[in-house]
Amino acid sequence: MNYYDFENAFSAARMNRYKEACEGDTDRALALYWLNVKLCQQFYGIINVFEIVLRNAIDRHYSARFNDRDWIYSQLQEGGMLEYAPQRKEVMEKAVLMKEAGRYSPDRLVASVSLGFWAYMFTKVPFRLGGQSLLHAQYDSKYLIPGVRVTGAVSWQYDPLYYFYGFNGSEAFDPALNLNPATGEARYNCQRSMLRILLDLQGKLAGRLNWVAGTSFWGFGIQDFESKKYDPATSLYHQWVAEGKIDASQAAGGMRLEMKAGLVYDTRNLEAAPSRGIWAEAYINGSPDLFGASGKGVWGGGYLKLAAHWRQYLPLVSDRLVLAYHLAYQGTLAGETPFYMLPVIYTLYLRQTGSEGLGGLNTVRGLIQNRLVGEGYAWANVELRWKLFEFKFIGQNWYLATNPFVDAGYVLQPYRPQVFGVGSERFDVSAGLGLKLAMNENFIVSVEAAQVLGHSEYPMGLVIALNYIF
Repeated sequence: MNYYDFENAFSAARMNRYKEACEGDTDRALALYWLNVKLCQQFYGIINVFEIVLRNAIDRHYSARFNDRDWIYSQLQEGGMLEYAPQRKEVMEKAVLMKEAGRYSPDRLVASVSLGFWAYMFTKVPFRLGGQSLLHAQYDSKYLIPGVRVTGAVSWQYDPLYYFYGFNGSEAFDPALNLNPATGEARYNCQRSMLRILLDLQGKLAGRLNWVAGTSFWGFGIQDFESKKYDPATSLYHQWVAEGKIDASQAAGGMRLEMKAGLVYDTRNLEAAPSRGIWAEAYINGSPDLFGASGKGVWGGGYLKLAAHWRQYLPLVSDRLVLAYHLAYQGTLAGETPFYMLPVIYTLYLRQTGSEGLGGLNTVRGLIQNRLVGEGYAWANVELRWKLFEFKFIGQNWYLATNPFVDAGYVLQPYRPQVFGVGSERFDVSAGLGLKLAMNENFIVSVEAAQVLGHSEYPMGLVIALNYIF
C-alpha cells in the first residue's frame, strides 16, 4: 500500500499530520506512521497492566468503603452512587446476562467493565461519595544536582473512616464491631486528613557509603467521623478523647516539622528487583515543637527518633532463586511522639504511597493496616524470590516470579502503657505467597496473599500493587 491508499483508508485528516511533519514527503510520512504504530505496540502491555492494577485498587477501596463485595451491582441500583453513571445501562446488561447464564460473581463483573467505567470513578460525584481522597506526587533523580540524589514527595489524603485500633495491641479486634450497619458500631474509625511534604538529599562519602539529610512537614486533622449509618460515639477515638486518655492538645491533630540525618550503604545490583547486595540505612529524625502544639516549649514538646533498616539479597541459584530479608527498627530516643505521628513508618523511598503502623502492604502483610501502633517497632520480612520463567512479548523482556514469605512485627516501645496498657497482640506473625509479573526488570506488578498466624478473626489479605516491598 502506498501513501494514498492509507489516506483513503484512514482519512486525509488523520494522515495530514504525518505529512506536515515530514514537510510533504509522503514516503517519510508513511514511514513515520508505521513508527507510531510500533510505538503504540510497546505501550499496549503497560496500559493493559495499568488497567488491571487500577481496577483492582478501586475495587478494594469501594468493597471496604461500602462493606460490600458486590458494591458495583448494589451501587447501580436506584439511590446508589452509580445510579447516574453513563455506563450504568451497559454494566447492568452484562450483570443480567451473567446472572441468567449462572456465571455471575462480583469478580467477573469487575473484570468485565470497561476502562471508561473506572475513569468515571474519578469524576466529581463518585469521587466525593466514595469517601476518600489521595493526591500524591513523587520525584526521584540522581541528575538534578550533580553528585546528589534528590527525592521528594507531596501527598494529601482525606479519609472519613480512617482506621484506628488503639495502641500497643491492647485492644482485641472484634469483626462484629467493625463498621456494622446493623448495630451502628464503628469502633475502629475516626476522620483524618493528612498533608505530607518530604525532601531528602543523598550524596557519596566513600565507595558505596552515602550520607543522607532531609526534612519533612506533616499536618494532620482528626475528629469524629460523620455518618448516617454508624454512631461515632462507639469509636475508640471518641471514647478516649472524652475520657482524657488522648491529650486535648493532640486530639484534633497538629503539625510537625522533622529533620533527618544519617547514612546509607547500598551495594545492590538493581534497585527494583535486586538479586545480590546489601541495602542498609540508619538515620535520626528530630522534631522540635515549632508550632507550640504541646504547650511545653520548642524543645520540651519535641522528640528524637531512630530508624534503621538492613536488607540483604543472597543469590542461591544465580539470579533465578534469591533469598531476601529485611530487618527494621524504629523507636523514640528522647521525648514523646504525639499520638497522631505514632503510625508513621519512616523510609527514604516511598515504594507505595504510604505506610502506617505495623500491618498492611509494607510491614506485616496479612495484618490489617495500622493494626499495631506504639512508640517503637521492630519487624522482619523474609522471602524466597524464584523466577519461574522468562519470555519476550511485544518486544519487551518479561518474567514471572513467585515469592513465598514470612513477616513478623512487634511493638517494642509501648505508648503510655500506664494509660493504654499492653496487649498480647503486640506481636504478630504472618505467612503468604506472592506472584510477580516484571517487564524489563524495573516495572513489576505484584499480587500477594497473606494470613496472620493464629488469628482467624483477620481475613486473608489480598493486595495487588507495584514492586517488591523491599
